[in-house]
Amino acid sequence: MKTVLKTFGGAILIALALSVAGWCSAAPTLVPIVVNKGAGLIKIARQYCISENSWKQLAKINNLQPPFVIYADDTIMVPLELLRIQEVAARVVSVVGEVYIVDRQNKLRNLKNNDLVYPGQTIVSERDGYAHLVFPDHRYTRISNNSKLSLTYVVRLSDGSLKAEFFLEKGAIIHAVRQKLKPNENFNTRTPATITGVRGTEFRIKVREHESSTVETLSGQVCVKVGEKKVMVKNGEGIRIIGDDGAKQELSRLPPAPAVPEVNEIYRKLPVEIAIAPDGDIKSYRLRVTEDEVGDITIFEKLVPGGDKIRLVELTDGVHYGVLTYIDKNGFESPPAEPFKLRVRTLPGPPMLKQEGTDRSFSASRTIEWLNTSETAKYHVQLADNADFTSVLKQGVQVQPVFEAENLAPGNYFFRVCAIGTDGFRSNFSSTYRWRVDETPELKERGGEVKKNDELRWSSAGAGISYDLQISTNRSFFHLIADETNLDKPVYSLPDFPESGRYYVRVRGVLPDGQKSPWSSPQELVVPSPGFHMTDLGVLALFLGIMIL
Repeated sequence: MKTVLKTFGGAILIALALSVAGWCSAAPTLVPIVVNKGAGLIKIARQYCISENSWKQLAKINNLQPPFVIYADDTIMVPLELLRIQEVAARVVSVVGEVYIVDRQNKLRNLKNNDLVYPGQTIVSERDGYAHLVFPDHRYTRISNNSKLSLTYVVRLSDGSLKAEFFLEKGAIIHAVRQKLKPNENFNTRTPATITGVRGTEFRIKVREHESSTVETLSGQVCVKVGEKKVMVKNGEGIRIIGDDGAKQELSRLPPAPAVPEVNEIYRKLPVEIAIAPDGDIKSYRLRVTEDEVGDITIFEKLVPGGDKIRLVELTDGVHYGVLTYIDKNGFESPPAEPFKLRVRTLPGPPMLKQEGTDRSFSASRTIEWLNTSETAKYHVQLADNADFTSVLKQGVQVQPVFEAENLAPGNYFFRVCAIGTDGFRSNFSSTYRWRVDETPELKERGGEVKKNDELRWSSAGAGISYDLQISTNRSFFHLIADETNLDKPVYSLPDFPESGRYYVRVRGVLPDGQKSPWSSPQELVVPSPGFHMTDLGVLALFLGIMIL
């Protein structure tokens, strides 16, 4: 029975690897050769093999019997060691995070930019590791995190055609073949359960160890072979093969590409937050952050449950790009949305104030300081009487990291400052420094003389404020006849004065934290001499009578 393979829908297929152990067996590596019109085994051996006598081995391997008839567009499997080849390497164009290469001697080392990766070598990416490989003739492979990809062979045959085969043991990759393959070229990938063949397309392959292999076609078409079954996965479709034996397959439409989310023109602080419109059919979404607008150089990925905001704390200053995909409830991932720009500038950052705002104060002046930074050239300051700064009392640009507020009337005040870089970039504003200037109490004017139990009143300084009051025989308040504290109302009943004459009174407010206002201006109190009453006249008459007697 012949084992010559026919091309299927333009995609070249080769044998299925049912398990890692089977793929890694001692069986020779077979390379598919497409038969040209009029070619026979001898001609194929003469054109491609080291020895033209290899045709006999080709007949045996492909189960061909005399007269060894083959037809145009048949595929003959040829052991790699029989071919005249030029070994080709892939070039590493980007590496992010921890990515390693295992060479043919099974030695492990870090993968670096511009490294060459040869057949027989394996690339292993860790949790934060991503890599991007470029092959000759416009072929690319992007390796995701937590992946293990081996290059089985990458060779150029004597007719100039490029042949490549990979083995993805775990993780995820994206192949992009951006130039249509020639009839005798292949760019195939094996997993523990499948083999994929492509001709001018882009697709994802994902492997969950001992669970499933998934192929998702983003453009063109991919032919997937599981056992003897061949499935053409068209643009916008995905297939999942369950188990290493491939006993169960699920073919599904991919969810549509998401809309590009709304983002800020520039983000001046971290974390960057991106809201995604909710969709009931979406289980989660993946944001891949890249260095380039094409989306090839991955920095990191974020997988977020549907409905949640994406929060990015890992971004550095500069221009990055986001590539968003949806993952539906069946685990299939959409094509990517168009890349969108993420511009981040956090330096200079918002100035850090040296002190917290005091809730209340009687002082009509205030000094506010903040930390200076080397990235800052100037500062933009604002003083307002409302929290949203729609009523700005004073603003300006200055060099020194200090602001002096003077002659403040009683009321609420709000201050903030932003940094201005040497290139004119403005940071976000600092946290708001807020305080209240409370009114210093003043005694209400009263005319005439005073007496015991008369009430003194003064202006209220505000809620929660108590008062101190002093009455003295002199303006310097050296000799006090009353020294009251913790009065809770702006009113006071006068005491019994020791004698007539002039007295002086003053009052001040006290905040709950103990801050005291200045004393009010002294007010003069006049206590009159006692008057001459009828009882006094009677006493005087009695006294005179006694004297006459």
